[in-house]
Order: sequence, then C-alpha cells, then structure tokens
Amino acid sequence: MVRARKGYFFVIDALVALALLVIIATAIYRPLPQKSRTLNAYMLADNFLEYLSKTRVRDLPLEQQETIEENISSIDLYLSEAIGELYWKSLHGCSDCLTLAKTFLEEISTPIISPEYAYRVTIGDENNMDVLLLREPYSINDSSILATSKKIVFVMNGTQLVEAYILSIEVGIK
Repeated sequence: MVRARKGYFFVIDALVALALLVIIATAIYRPLPQKSRTLNAYMLADNFLEYLSKTRVRDLPLEQQETIEENISSIDLYLSEAIGELYWKSLHGCSDCLTLAKTFLEEISTPIISPEYAYRVTIGDENNMDVLLLREPYSINDSSILATSKKIVFVMNGTQLVEAYILSIEVGIK
C-alpha cells in the first residue's frame, strides 16, 4: 500500500514538470505581437527624418562624405541642413547641386528604407515642392497607406538665416 502512494507522487510530480515545460515552451515560442502596417509606415517616415536631422555629414562613411563635402559649407552640418543648402544653391545658380542632393539622398536612404516601401522625398516651400527622391516599386498614389512626415530645414550663412524649407517624406504601403 505504501508503494502505491509513492507511485502517485512520482506520476503527479512528472505531470507538474510536464505542465511547466509546456507553459515555458509556449511563452518562449509564441509569436510576438505585430505592429500595424499603418504604425510601421508612420514610424519609418518619422525615423528617417529624425535620422536626417540628427546625423552630421562627418558621421557618415567617407565615400558618402566625399559625394557632397566640396559643395557644402561644412561637414559639421546635419544631413537635412546639407540637403537644404544644396537645394538653396541649386535655386541660386549651382547647376549640379540639385542632382548632387538627389544622389546623396539616394545613397543614404537605400540602406535604411526597405525596398518593399514606396517613398517620395520632397523639399521646398508651401507653394513649390520639388521631388528629390522617388522610389516606387509600385505607384505611391496607389498605396493603401500613405504616411507623411515633415521637418523644417534652415539654411544658414554663418549666424544669419538665409532660407527655410519644408523637407517631407511620404511612405506608401500597398
């Protein structure tokens, strides 16, 4: 009779251990909650503009710095300021500056933004927005979700404000 109780104890002990293993395995291997596609698009747009406004040209790899360093006033400019300065110069006589800004923006955006997204980067004032970069694996106008983020870019001459532009990115998800 004493032996029968020992058997129950070991069977119950094994069942408790098995239940714990199943609970732990379920907790570890269950899929993580997914963020919505809309939230992903908005976060991508905001994070990309945040990257442009908080990263300096001198912090980029040398090959990307060399693309624009002779056409901007300083490599201590933030990326958004450098793009704004190139845009300003293109409006005031520099024939290659707009092409240079577009090439530079494409170089820095390609590794950051996944090819599954369509996106358009524009700069200008409220009356005239020029497209700097347009990557469309599908038409951005056909996107089911279009997230937009905007920042104001200031072009400075020393300590004097020369011009202010709106830098905008639109990220589309099909």
